[in-house]
Amino acid sequence: MKVLHEFRIPYQRDPDLAALVAAHLGVSPDQIGDIRVLKRSLDARQRHKLAWVYSLEVYFRGEEVARAFEPFPQVSWKGPPPLILGAGPAGLFAAHTFLAHGIKPVLFERGARTHARMLKISRYWRRGELDPDSNVCNGEGGAGTFSDGKLITRIKSPLIPRVMQAFVDYGAPREIAYVYNPHVGSNLIREVIKKMSDDLIARGAELRFDTRVAALDLAGTRTQGVVLADGTKVEGTGLILACGHSAGDFFHTLQSQGVC
Repeated sequence: MKVLHEFRIPYQRDPDLAALVAAHLGVSPDQIGDIRVLKRSLDARQRHKLAWVYSLEVYFRGEEVARAFEPFPQVSWKGPPPLILGAGPAGLFAAHTFLAHGIKPVLFERGARTHARMLKISRYWRRGELDPDSNVCNGEGGAGTFSDGKLITRIKSPLIPRVMQAFVDYGAPREIAYVYNPHVGSNLIREVIKKMSDDLIARGAELRFDTRVAALDLAGTRTQGVVLADGTKVEGTGLILACGHSAGDFFHTLQSQGVC
């Protein structure tokens, strides 16, 4: 395997990377087994000399392609499940990560799944009828479900490539795993989020949509579960708060309970 950094080629729509890399390395294209794109950016500093700049892993025929990610260690879980509040990106990926460790969480989301949510949003846009639980801010995928699907973060984390690959696995364009400004697209992001939720459910996570959490169930300073709007108590081991910035009413509840 050979790693190429700053591999530059003139801008073109669909470059034949195998042929270009083979020529660069002085080998036949038939000797190239696989190419993994680690990063790609566009150098547009010279208007008439646009260039793609790649970082690549090049595997020659017969070489085993290394795994992009090591699997998460499996955990033997005993006791009530971990609880997650919110089905935005943070909540969905929390559930995704629990499942990767072999743990089946329970997730609560006050809003609806995407299709039903879209109908309620349409009624708001057309008639001004606001559903306080299912709207542009609340529901499956969070506010980002009705964004243009840009996936930009200012943090530097080794987990970011895993997140991008997960989106690709659920139907996002393959290039988001390596381009500088990844973009799923406003129409596609809804289908990607739906596929993600469907997969989480199929793998054993419990996703309770249209379910408002009214308060935490506290034993002193320890969270032992949640209390739903209908008064039902659900026991859990720990709670991930991923309710987003639009859950102002719930933050007031937390304050009244002495949590924050």
